[in-house]
Amino acid sequence: PITLSAVTPSTLKTQSFSQVSPWSPCSPQGIVKHSPPHPEPTSPLMMNVPSPPNKSFRIKSDLERVQYKEHRRVCHINAEQKRRSNLKNNFDIMHQLIPSINQNANAKISKAVMLQKGAEYIHQLKSERQQLTEQAEKLRAQIDVLCCEISNAQALLPATGAPMTHARYSKLKEMFNNYVRERTLANWKFWIFSLITEPLLESYNSSVSTSCLDDLCRSSLAWLDQQCSLNVLRPLVSSSMRKLSTSTNVLSDPDNLPEEVYRRVTKQEGDRFHHR
Repeated sequence: PITLSAVTPSTLKTQSFSQVSPWSPCSPQGIVKHSPPHPEPTSPLMMNVPSPPNKSFRIKSDLERVQYKEHRRVCHINAEQKRRSNLKNNFDIMHQLIPSINQNANAKISKAVMLQKGAEYIHQLKSERQQLTEQAEKLRAQIDVLCCEISNAQALLPATGAPMTHARYSKLKEMFNNYVRERTLANWKFWIFSLITEPLLESYNSSVSTSCLDDLCRSSLAWLDQQCSLNVLRPLVSSSMRKLSTSTNVLSDPDNLPEEVYRRVTKQEGDRFHHR
């Protein structure tokens, strides 16, 4: 008897004729039973055969197809409307920002012209920004040079303060004389007091430093100790009284001293306050 079965080259190597069941014409199931259901994956005949799908495919009805197409059409319309709205808003903003366009608000301008004007305005802004940057760099360089010159000038000043020029001293002397005049017109006795304070003002200007607050405090305290002590004030008061006696008629006519003082402080020519 001859046994018929589906064999492959691989089964020929592993199976023997003794393992194959005898063929019977009354039992065709034996052929299917002993034959392998599918060829092995390593077989050359099954290398390009696709595997069956795992998920079953369901055919859509006509109503579902219509609903799906309508949904896609509505989504496409909404997306297109949103895109056009965004474009319109952006062009309106550009119309307001560009100076050459926003002057004529009612003028009809195409989008191509608006984009061209916008590009030109951007180039103009970039050029102006570059010019401002260069100008700022030049100003910073000038500031650095001026700061260096100020530092060098301060280094050349003396430690006790810059010496007072004649013009500054004259201005200070004028301010002192005006103050004495105002106070003397209110009380004539202040003019006698000014004879004592004027030498103190001169020594103060020559001794006190105004370079910084610490130097001012230090030099002021030193001036008080040196120029305002009794040993210095006694001869100063004696010298002022001697000048009062020689420059006025206080010794011969003391009652006429107030009138003489008023006349001295109101004098417009020569020495305004007193003769030296």
